[in-house]
Amino acid sequence: MTTEAGWIDVHAHFVPDVFRATWTAAPPRFRDGMRGLPPWSIVSARESLAKAGAAAAVLGVPSPGVWFGDRPAAIRLARQVNEAGAEIVRDAPEFGLYGCLPLPDVPATLTEVAYCVDELAVDGFIVFSNWAGHSPGDPQFLPVWEELDRRGRPVLMHPCSPCESEGSLGVPGVVAEFPLDTTRAIVDLILSGALDKFRNLRLIVSHAGAALPVLADRMIALAPALVAGFDGDIQRDLEKLYYDLAGPVVPRQLRALLDMVSADRLVYASDAPFMPPHLLGGWRKALESTELFTDSDRVAIARETAASLFPRVAGVR
Repeated sequence: MTTEAGWIDVHAHFVPDVFRATWTAAPPRFRDGMRGLPPWSIVSARESLAKAGAAAAVLGVPSPGVWFGDRPAAIRLARQVNEAGAEIVRDAPEFGLYGCLPLPDVPATLTEVAYCVDELAVDGFIVFSNWAGHSPGDPQFLPVWEELDRRGRPVLMHPCSPCESEGSLGVPGVVAEFPLDTTRAIVDLILSGALDKFRNLRLIVSHAGAALPVLADRMIALAPALVAGFDGDIQRDLEKLYYDLAGPVVPRQLRALLDMVSADRLVYASDAPFMPPHLLGGWRKALESTELFTDSDRVAIARETAASLFPRVAGVR
């Protein structure tokens, strides 16, 4: 099954020179156990689109975002990366842009949100699973979520390594630490009540919800009894999220995810260029052929749901 207008990839990356230089110079604890960043150019990004069988993609800065331990430097880097990204998508309209934010600095983040929307017209925002070791549900960040909710742009929750991690497992964070930290971030947003508070927030969880599908029943059963003051609806909160399908999710993780939410909350993603390029086409074909989806599910996942989130990007043919 294919869609005539083409698949939309909601989770891909770009690596501008200023980010590469900062990442390379940073202490190892900020590098997620990786030895280096993959090459990136607009030419290679278009090649990744072709390998993944997609017509358009939304680009965001890689982990750990712009926080490398220095607040003024993070503020400068966020502006430099956002302006570089805006220039890329102006010249290559098959790409959209996630603005990045200088968290955990709340006032600077609010300023950057306004600049990204009002001056750069970004398509969404990328945030990371911890902000200098602070969980996204920390009350100090409520003004950030309030502003993101008000601005109405989709938000991609992207993983990063646990703060100050030196790679305790001895492998790159993408293997295991990333999904675990993503899970912690979303659990905190739910149990803190932040997700329930902001009803207009369109939050995309990376990598098929990480461990959330496995832990959902545990949370639903235990949180009301053991979490002081919690009276929310966990299943409702899980169902209001979107989930990208980056990486090898067929069959086990996808089956668990579909037990938790309906297929119309799922969106296609490649995570290029951080996933092995030779595997991207096979993973997409697995989504096309799996018996877990109906034909209408595949149409929604390939394009329709993403188009509702990113209408400008969906206008590319």
